[in-house]
Amino acid sequence: MSHGRGYVAALSEQCRAKDIPILTNVQVVGLIKEGSRVIGVEARFKNQLKKFYADKAVIIASGGFSANKALYTKLDPRLEGMTFTGASSATGEMIGIAEKAGAAVSDMEYIQCNLGPDVGYSHRSGYHLDVTRHVLVNIHGKRFVAEDGARDYLRDAVLQQPNKIVYSIVDKNGFQNLSSLFQQAGILGEIEGEHFESNDLAELAKKMKVPPENLVNTIKEYNQAVETKKDPYGREVWMLTQQIETPPFYAARVRMAVHYTMGGIVINEKAQVLSNEREPIKGLYAAGEVTTGVHGSNRVGGNGLLDAFVFGRIAGENAAVGL
Repeated sequence: MSHGRGYVAALSEQCRAKDIPILTNVQVVGLIKEGSRVIGVEARFKNQLKKFYADKAVIIASGGFSANKALYTKLDPRLEGMTFTGASSATGEMIGIAEKAGAAVSDMEYIQCNLGPDVGYSHRSGYHLDVTRHVLVNIHGKRFVAEDGARDYLRDAVLQQPNKIVYSIVDKNGFQNLSSLFQQAGILGEIEGEHFESNDLAELAKKMKVPPENLVNTIKEYNQAVETKKDPYGREVWMLTQQIETPPFYAARVRMAVHYTMGGIVINEKAQVLSNEREPIKGLYAAGEVTTGVHGSNRVGGNGLLDAFVFGRIAGENAAVGL
């Protein structure tokens, strides 16, 4: 199941089986401390402030701040006006709450971007997710970058394009290789006018409002690069495996969007939250995107799951024994 639904379903079922309650619509506003030890949280629950006390420890696993437009714009003014690709709940309040309780926070300036819908639209195509099957072109219908580059490299290249708008293009094989959710997003996006489909590349270009001759030549040149294993933009040989030649052809109008945040709460290898003096704060753990130090300045695609599961498990095991 895509988008993490399978993991959530399996873990939620274990919680039900073990009679572990899951409370939703609960907004944590502070950490409760007894001396230097964290012993619980204060939260708004059913329109009341309520204190929840921990048997052994508190684990912060609240995600990053990719949906906090004011914060990421303050940290990197180039991101002003960008949309985001993740959950609207990823607003990062727990980072500030942990900091007030004495936690060290670092690397907040490291913000990863990825391709998302154009401003004013809501359907993320996903055409770019299999790098071997897509190319990026600008509003002139021309490639401008090696699509297999690191995400910060792609971000900078896209932001330099006219109007900061580009198009991700795949053929029938690329579209059918997507998950069902991204195929659905592509179809809905076409209905709303942000995605385009045609059996003819020149006709596709007209729908995209880019020069047809340029787009046709661009795809021809790319297919030649796949055949010769030599790309003028420097794409790696092992990423030159799939030609774009089987109709229908699909295009999605996209912009850069905030995707993942590498900065946050500082932890150690035991998932213990560290103070500004880099000493463990007793009774407090953190895991996942809310933390920092796991990915460095730029996350490798897919490693967010590893981060969450590895350090989530470590945090849970250590909290359970009251480390």
